[in-house]
Amino acid sequence: MFTAATPEKMGAHLRELILKHKDEYESVRQFSKDCLRFRNQEETEENINRMENRFSQMMKGKKKIQLKDMEAFCELLHVSCEEILRGEPCEKVDLPLCSYTVALSNDETMWKEYLQQPMRPALYTDEYGKTLVDYALEFKNHALIRYLMDEGYVWFADQDPERRSTCGLGGGMNVEGEGSLCARYDLMSNGWKTYSLLREDIIALAIENGDMEMLKIMKVSEAAESKGE
Repeated sequence: MFTAATPEKMGAHLRELILKHKDEYESVRQFSKDCLRFRNQEETEENINRMENRFSQMMKGKKKIQLKDMEAFCELLHVSCEEILRGEPCEKVDLPLCSYTVALSNDETMWKEYLQQPMRPALYTDEYGKTLVDYALEFKNHALIRYLMDEGYVWFADQDPERRSTCGLGGGMNVEGEGSLCARYDLMSNGWKTYSLLREDIIALAIENGDMEMLKIMKVSEAAESKGE
């Protein structure tokens, strides 16, 4: 249990958090726009002014932070509800490595450590029926998907004639052991998405991030030609 801070302390910490993310939110007004967008509200001049005024009052401690604002604050400022209510940073808790936490991370060292774990958990579905690749796509972690492909953990449209003759523009996932193939997990089996759906998700992510090189790797033009597009 913890005791919530005073409105003044909460507001001061909220201001610090917004300033900390000045690359994303150059002003309270910009943060107000993003909050409206997050809550699917119209970004009219009236709504923006009203939201900006509310936040300014919160940061001065003159208005309490409301429950309806919490979800947006946590998501946009990348903090927990507890930190906002405490009005100060919380002690960092190291979460166990799992496909969910790894897919949320942009830490390449963490990715590498997880992929090299002896039991190769990256290859298998968790209790929710999802894999590392599923979560990475769900969280739109383009950097992780690109890393998995660049390092040869995930392959698509492989140029190996024998393999391609059986899966066409499909794919698979490899996790190397001590210099040899430790495991191979075909994305088609055990609850994984079909090849085509998985390819579509990765292609959509590449387009969203302007990654033309990934589109070439995915043989997008070749796939279109094969469909007569």
